[in-house]
Amino acid sequence: MNSSFWLNNLDNLPLWCFVLLTIFVLLSLVVVHEAGHFLIARLFNMQTPVVGLGLPFIPNGLSWTLSKRARVCFLAGKKLLLKTNSFSEGKRLLALILKSFTSFPVNFSLFSCRGVEFRFHLLLLGAYVAIPEMDDESGDLDGIKLKQPKRSFPAWQRMLVSFAGPAANLLFALLLAILSVSFLGIPRIIKNQKVIIVNKVLKNADSLTRAQIKVGDRIESLNKININSVSQFLKLRDQINSKKLDLGVCRAQKEQKCQTYTISKNSEDQLGISLFERNATEQVALAELKELPVVKNLKYGSLLFLSWNLGLLSNLAEIIKAPFVKDPRIEAKDVHGIFYAAPKIAEIIKEQREVFFRITGLISIELAIINLLPIMPLDGGHIFFQLGEILVGKRYKSNLLLIRDYLAQAGLLLILALTCFIVLNDFRALILGE
Repeated sequence: MNSSFWLNNLDNLPLWCFVLLTIFVLLSLVVVHEAGHFLIARLFNMQTPVVGLGLPFIPNGLSWTLSKRARVCFLAGKKLLLKTNSFSEGKRLLALILKSFTSFPVNFSLFSCRGVEFRFHLLLLGAYVAIPEMDDESGDLDGIKLKQPKRSFPAWQRMLVSFAGPAANLLFALLLAILSVSFLGIPRIIKNQKVIIVNKVLKNADSLTRAQIKVGDRIESLNKININSVSQFLKLRDQINSKKLDLGVCRAQKEQKCQTYTISKNSEDQLGISLFERNATEQVALAELKELPVVKNLKYGSLLFLSWNLGLLSNLAEIIKAPFVKDPRIEAKDVHGIFYAAPKIAEIIKEQREVFFRITGLISIELAIINLLPIMPLDGGHIFFQLGEILVGKRYKSNLLLIRDYLAQAGLLLILALTCFIVLNDFRALILGE
């Protein structure tokens, strides 16, 4: 069986397989991030006593046999019924009975190699590297035994260790961009040809429009007249007196599907969709370009990587300015997390496998950008204070650390608040089917 057999039969796999693939990709990007911290810390001879896959925030369960659990339940229950004289003692016995029924091991020590203990945790929401000499939360783990006393390292070395995580994600995204142009080619602009894309379906759109038109649809025609620009679309819309219009739409899927939808104008005589236009492009294989193979891959891969970064930074700017503009391109409700994104990304990868490199690269860059924000306890916050330590010297280091601790608490509350907001956004969108 050749590779084409497996690729052709991927279509038959259920969506949950692609969801698992997406979660695996997300977890892998976190591992890449932590590998950056680990490698630079080891380069500077910092101690890295523990490396973990998963998060150790759930206390370990009781490693009891079934017979021991039954015996504990019987004895604790007997004492609770016959001999308990205080509320606190009763509470302790009830907790012991509950633990004997529900607890199980969740944290595992796998093996040790060159002074590093590798752990696995069932809470698979990330990864970590314990670096006690970084003087941050990366060393705040129970059960760590250091073989040597903690040493003091210069601020510039600690700053490089902090930066190594985001840098690893950026380098990984660059590698994916190079692979993307190598296998898929590069987009080339087609002269004098525009593509009209649905940017948003607005709240004032008719129910028929909201049900049929999706963000990302490409507008081809209006009442069987080909559309070449947004201004032409708006002019033609205003000239049509009928409330019903036939909209020719192409939707990118495994095989691009183009069809005509009948939609309606709203009470304001508008369609309630936001459009933008961009240059039409076509994919050009690198083999058609007369340049050295290595030069082509590095050159166009780097340009694609740069375009990914600029696009994400532009979106971040849109999110920041959204509260201050009347009709933002990206609203607060459009910001989502893993619960909503994972199944949506899985759907895209299943329908368009060629975007796998791009999506993975974009997520890797997003992870780097978010971690570089100057907010404690993110990497960017540590870099900010480590740079401050370099500038002010050891004389004011204690004052700087005091400020850092206060801001770390405030930053943690901010991150928790944003996380709750994003999770609520996810479940709202999933429940309402947005």
